[in-house]
Amino acid sequence: MSGQWIDADWQQNFAILSCEEFTGKHSRERIAAKFVSVLESWGISKQMVRTVTRDNAANMVKAFRDAELPSVGCTLHNLHLAIHDCILDQRAVSDALAACRRLVGHFKHSSAASHRLTELQKELECGPMPNVMVALPNIGVAMCSTPQSLARAHCSSANRKAQDLEDAN
Repeated sequence: MSGQWIDADWQQNFAILSCEEFTGKHSRERIAAKFVSVLESWGISKQMVRTVTRDNAANMVKAFRDAELPSVGCTLHNLHLAIHDCILDQRAVSDALAACRRLVGHFKHSSAASHRLTELQKELECGPMPNVMVALPNIGVAMCSTPQSLARAHCSSANRKAQDLEDAN
């Protein structure tokens, strides 16, 4: 949990208020109680809170309503959800991503295959593929991972086609 505020000199400030595991059920009551307890531990009254930015999960919306704290959904989170749904509604894209996930899974679970991939990348001078290796299994977690991974996969495919043409000549 973090806080941002403007001080008496009109300087923007930022602080981490709490960083701890939230175990157990994520009910609206428990979320509200934890949030209020963190505010109280810092001496921040509810009246000092202008707005809380949260995701749109029903338990979060209800938690801040129950705690009588003003809150808004995160715009970036909303945009990510809309784009993610739009992309995955296209069957060709969802099938391609599923194939990419299987491919990434193969290289993540086989050190021999991963080592050979690295060797081939060096031979083809296409560089390592960190975005594909890390991001594709976690689609939906990192907002930029899917487009970056697909762009990287496209570049690798283009390099492979160029290499095939060169070998044919």
